[in-house]
Amino acid sequence: MRVLVTGGIGFVGSELCRRLQTEGNEPVAFDTEAEERGDRRDHAVVHGDVTDTASLERAVREHEVDRIVHLAAVLGSDRPPGGRAAVNAGGPRSVLEAARKAGVERVVLASSETVYAPDSAYEAEEVPENSLLRPESAYAAAKLFAERLGREYAAEYGLSVVALRPTGIFGPAAGHGVEFAELFEKPARKEPVSVSPADGAISWLSVGDAASAFGAAALADRGELTQSVYNVRGEFRTVSEVAAVVRDLIPDAEIAVERGPPLDWSAQHLDVSAARADLDYEIGDGVREIARTYAEVAESNS
Repeated sequence: MRVLVTGGIGFVGSELCRRLQTEGNEPVAFDTEAEERGDRRDHAVVHGDVTDTASLERAVREHEVDRIVHLAAVLGSDRPPGGRAAVNAGGPRSVLEAARKAGVERVVLASSETVYAPDSAYEAEEVPENSLLRPESAYAAAKLFAERLGREYAAEYGLSVVALRPTGIFGPAAGHGVEFAELFEKPARKEPVSVSPADGAISWLSVGDAASAFGAAALADRGELTQSVYNVRGEFRTVSEVAAVVRDLIPDAEIAVERGPPLDWSAQHLDVSAARADLDYEIGDGVREIARTYAEVAESNS
């Protein structure tokens, strides 16, 4: 398969491209930060903006792309609100339109667990995809918009569109920030760290597992997909439990775990039974593997 990955030289995108190529597919990284001549990678790299439908369509046609994974997004406050909205809401529209025009078989959209309400809104032990949705930020609303727009393209044009809702993704990468990543990063660099709340339980999803899920969604046959959206999460552990794992792996780690106020994020203990059944998704990297990866990268950079 030839798979175009928007945000393809970014955190998850570069890992996805690596895995696609290892499995015998042909990734095409599409990214605003890409250099014109390959960006020192051994697969195709295209410089382009996901808000430019014509640029996307041209890349798809020139590289005879079969499927697209749309990962490009703006997180945090790197751009003003209007600029973030242009990418986070406008990007999916451009990707879907380019796919329609160029006859792409499948589009996979990166949604987010932020489309859900806080954990306290749910009574079930695990939260399935058909649960209450309550995005509480422009970013989350844009993700839900992308999901709904994808369904309309599927209904109107017969385009195969699927969205994944991953929780926060962990892994060492320059410029990548996710809540609680410092619990791995600082001990790996021999720096002290203080985290809270001790009993806050979240999903610790590795970049490898996230990339695996997106790759599976891109390559699956249409008949294997029984729904348009899938949850993706990692190992579900408390902050204090993860701190204990890091201390065990790095005995001299200086970690202070405070009680702190209760943690009530968007739903974290997501039901991944649908992804397991349709995408053969399994949590491959537990907390120990994530911590070990941070430590290995820190050691190699020292």
